[in-house]
Amino acid sequence: MHAQKRLASILVKIRTISINQHYYRSVDNASFYEHYPFQPLYALGPGITGARFTPKDGPPSLYVSEQPLTTLCEASGIAASLLRAGVLIKRPLVTYAIKVKLKCVLDLTNQSVIEALGTTFRELNGPWKEQIKNMAAVPTHILARAAYKTNRFEGIKFWSHEQLGIANLLIWTDSVRSPSYIEVVDDSKTLWARLP
Repeated sequence: MHAQKRLASILVKIRTISINQHYYRSVDNASFYEHYPFQPLYALGPGITGARFTPKDGPPSLYVSEQPLTTLCEASGIAASLLRAGVLIKRPLVTYAIKVKLKCVLDLTNQSVIEALGTTFRELNGPWKEQIKNMAAVPTHILARAAYKTNRFEGIKFWSHEQLGIANLLIWTDSVRSPSYIEVVDDSKTLWARLP
């Protein structure tokens, strides 16, 4: 990956994509009871422990996926093939749809964008948890910090580590500004929420 200064100059010019589709999120059932009223768009969790594109103490980050099965894999840590085979998820998870309409997203599923940033799929898919434990530089954190600092992007689209060929989306909730929005799909209004 390019050095921070060069990354910054590339990111302010790089081609972005817009997104207007449904994504899915799975969270521990218990997490709904930590906050009342329920906050289905709660985005502070990744910054507590770190996540693939969120360093510790990083910005509010919401991770969603194109497919419900992928969110179950990401949240449970169980491979998709095992879930399809009927392996039991031993803790209750809640999965729900979110309508995502964003105008400026960094697309790391695009090979030309990856090359422009001087990185590779292998580097972006690297063992970020082990890198944090070993106090090593985390390439995805370096990239995400640089992208967030531009104040240009509302999120990052990237390939799932758990299910090949499925894209995930990181949304920086404090960067979503109208006419962009994210909204929980819930006709009952039990979990409904919207940002901004």
